Amino acid sequence: MSLLETTIKSCASALLDDLVDSGSFLRSQVSACDYAVLESGATCAIVVQPLTSTARPLTFGTQEYAWGFRLECYVKDTGRVPDTLTRVYDIQDAVAGAIMTGSNLRTAERDARVTSFSRPPDSFVEFNGHDYLPVYISVTVTDEG
Repeated sequence: MSLLETTIKSCASALLDDLVDSGSFLRSQVSACDYAVLESGATCAIVVQPLTSTARPLTFGTQEYAWGFRLECYVKDTGRVPDTLTRVYDIQDAVAGAIMTGSNLRTAERDARVTSFSRPPDSFVEFNGHDYLPVYISVTVTDEG
């Protein structure tokens, strides 16, 4: 396994750990592997997907990697618009807070930041008879290797 593979996996793991450690999400609500987290019918679920990677040399023998992740957040439709939209706001606040204060993504070698939030208008995703509103959150993690 290369350093590159280990680093992106450790960044994804740190991202998941900070989401759970924040107290806003259960381990059963977040995944970096698949969409099975939606099968339970949870009120929200997050699937972390790696998107981009870049590397730039810092000094002889060291590089800085920048990993782009997309958090696919799925907010369960309650049937009441105000409640569902409140959950959309809450998930954005919770993710941003977890990333800004998390101890796994904020180290001497690693840093993370939310770079964008988006929610396609009028879009719903159906899983096992439940409707979810997707919210996409882009996160960049930098790591010195």
